Amino acid sequence: MDQHEPPRPSPARTWTVAEASRRLEEVLRLAQEEGPQVILTQDGTGFAVSSRAPRMQVPAEPGSLRDVLVNSPLRDLDFEFEGLRGPVRDVDFE
Repeated sequence: MDQHEPPRPSPARTWTVAEASRRLEEVLRLAQEEGPQVILTQDGTGFAVSSRAPRMQVPAEPGSLRDVLVNSPLRDLDFEFEGLRGPVRDVDFE
C-alpha cells in the first residue's frame, strides 16, 4: 500500500442471529472499532449494526444548520408545545 493512500476500512463481518445474540457485546464493540457488522436472518436477508459515536464527534461546519443549532443561545430553552386547536367540522366522504 502506498504511504499516501488512506487506509481501507475492513470489510464488515457477517454474523448469524444466534451467534450475534450470544456474542452481542463483541458485535457492538466491533461495530464501534471496525465499522458495521452484518447480521443475517434465516431467510438470508441481513441488516447492519453500526456505531453512531464517531458521527457525533464530527465538528459542525461553520454556517451549517447543525452549527446554528449547537451554538444557538436558545438551545437550552425549555418550552411546552400544546399543539394547534381549531374549530372541528364534519366532513362528508361520499
